[in-house]
Parts: sequence; C-alpha cells; structure tokens
Amino acid sequence: MNNANRADAGRVLALRVTAAGAVSELADFGQEAVDVTGTAEAGDRFGAKVTAVNTSPNAVSTAAGLRLAVGVPGEAIGAVKGAGAVQTFSLLGAPGDSDFWLEAGNGLPGTPGANQLVGNSLHTTGTRLYIGMPNGPATHGAVHALPWASPIGTTGAVTTYQPGQNGLPAAGQAFGTAIR
Repeated sequence: MNNANRADAGRVLALRVTAAGAVSELADFGQEAVDVTGTAEAGDRFGAKVTAVNTSPNAVSTAAGLRLAVGVPGEAIGAVKGAGAVQTFSLLGAPGDSDFWLEAGNGLPGTPGANQLVGNSLHTTGTRLYIGMPNGPATHGAVHALPWASPIGTTGAVTTYQPGQNGLPAAGQAFGTAIR
C-alpha cells in the first residue's frame, strides 16, 4: 500500500498466529488495495476501530464466516467532511473480493452529516454488526444493528436503538459512543 503523503489515511493488517507462535501476514486491508471501495485520503483514519468475528465458530472457517469490520470515521462522503463510514471484509481471500461499504444513506439510516464520524464505535457478535452514530443524525445518537447477511447492509433488516424509542428515555447525548 502506498499511503505516502496521506497522513492518517490508515490501514489494517491481519496476522496469522500458529499454535507454535509463528506469526505471518494474512492480509493487508486498506483503500489502496485492488478492487477495494474508496480512496485512501489524508485524515480518513481507516482502521481507527476494528472488530472481527467468526460467525460459525463450530464449523470449518469460510470466507463468508470470518468477517472484519473497519471504521473509517474521517471519511468524507461527497463534500460532507468527517461523515465517516464502515467497510466490511472477509478475513479470507483478497480484500477486494468481499468488501462492502456502509454509510448513512447506504446500508445505515439517515443522511451523511459533517463530523458524524461513523465508524468510531463498532461492536460485533456472531449474528450482528453494531455501528454507533453518537453524533447524529438522531438528536441523542443511535446504534444500528445489521445482520451479518451477505451483502451486509442490503437486507433491510437494520435494527435501530436510540433514545425516545423502545423504552429508552428521550434524553442524553452521544448515545452509541461505546457499544459492548
């Protein structure tokens, strides 16, 4: 990857560690990789938050089952600076073979807004990817849960948690800053 002259563009390395302790590089993820959506730009902060999961831990690992979500909170969406995004990948195979792009209006509810920093708060389980949007567009923030179906974000089955809905009080600020 060539991130020269792109301060804080970011990248993620996946490593394989054997039972004997040998370490080798499994994959190099970034927006400069072949067929990966997006362009590495200064301030993107690709990899500021990372979460990985095996969606089928009791089965032989597959490209569909080993998933990686990468936050890109500094990503500009069009002319909207700091809107942010999340990219998902398989941990097996070439990064561009299975990347999906999520942003407000594309897989996530709402519209991109300045300094929303989508991708700054991530969590995963074997069935869902949770993306926090504490800086809007919802007044008090929100968390969106997407099923790990492929392609993620296109199934329409996004579950939203936010103050003022489903028993949560309509108060506070920055809901979704941390997800556990």
